[in-house]
Amino acid sequence: MWIGGDGVHMEQNIIERNFIVRFFVGLGVILMMAYVGEQLGLLLLAYGFPYGGWVGVAIGMIVVFIAFAAVYTLYCSIVESE
Repeated sequence: MWIGGDGVHMEQNIIERNFIVRFFVGLGVILMMAYVGEQLGLLLLAYGFPYGGWVGVAIGMIVVFIAFAAVYTLYCSIVESE
């Protein structure tokens, strides 16, 4: 437990508390964004979509980021409720 700026006791989850965990979670998200973007880009190029590589990478990265943000928000709400 740590005391927030207003003197209220607040619990921090392990991702925010530990730099190493935070680093590897961030690295994992970046690698997944690159992988999903690449695969979607290759798929769109295979179907002859104009600028499919660029569009696929952009859409893939946005989808992974939104999915991670949703899962992380859910995780934080579960940790805070305990």
